[in-house]
Amino acid sequence: MSEQKSWSGGYDRRSVDDKSEKSLKKSVDKLMDRFAKDVRESLKTEEMSR
Repeated sequence: MSEQKSWSGGYDRRSVDDKSEKSLKKSVDKLMDRFAKDVRESLKTEEMSR
């Protein structure tokens, strides 16, 4: 049986719509950094459980 993990990164459309392009880019960068970190941690955990 395979285990699936879902990720949600805290996205609030109203606050994103109100941001300038520069701060939007910064927000996207932060979100992608958190996602990448979560993927790396998930892969490490998966490797340890083998």
